[in-house]
Amino acid sequence: MFLLLNCDLLGFCQYAPAAIHRASGFVQLPLWKSFHNGKTRAIHYISKELKKKYGKDLPVYVLNMTDHKPSAKYFYSETLKAIGCAEAHKGTASMMKERLIDALMHGSRETRYRRAVIFIDEAFLLTEKDFIWLMDIYNNLDMCNIHLTVLMFGTNELKSIKSAYCQAKRFQIVDRFILNSQMNL
Repeated sequence: MFLLLNCDLLGFCQYAPAAIHRASGFVQLPLWKSFHNGKTRAIHYISKELKKKYGKDLPVYVLNMTDHKPSAKYFYSETLKAIGCAEAHKGTASMMKERLIDALMHGSRETRYRRAVIFIDEAFLLTEKDFIWLMDIYNNLDMCNIHLTVLMFGTNELKSIKSAYCQAKRFQIVDRFILNSQMNL
């Protein structure tokens, strides 16, 4: 199978490593493209290139968000599955959260960058509660001096989510999750 990227995606592939290392907040690069324009393939390509370039020094994970009812157990189990944890669905939501934080810490603590990267495909499906759970993960890792960078990919609905959160004055979400929204692939 051949992977063909347009110039904008190739530009992002070159820009991504520097952006990840500069990122001081949580979600720095929400990216959107129109429907069926190769976002998922771009995520896999970029994550593979980052793994190739940085190896074990930069854990990189891909979370495919799906339409769901907001549930901590669902959120944590899907994220555990994305980072490759066995028995991702076992236990209470609290137990899953602890396993997730422990796994992210364990995978990042002894690395050169003390950072983990999570790509979220179809990020427009994140609910406000999902953002709050992400914030909680970020805060727990930050207390251990582990940095979490999340790159969100989605359709133009992602722009609408940012606008809605701004209008509702939910700046704790906008300021952490949707800081740089200029990039439009």
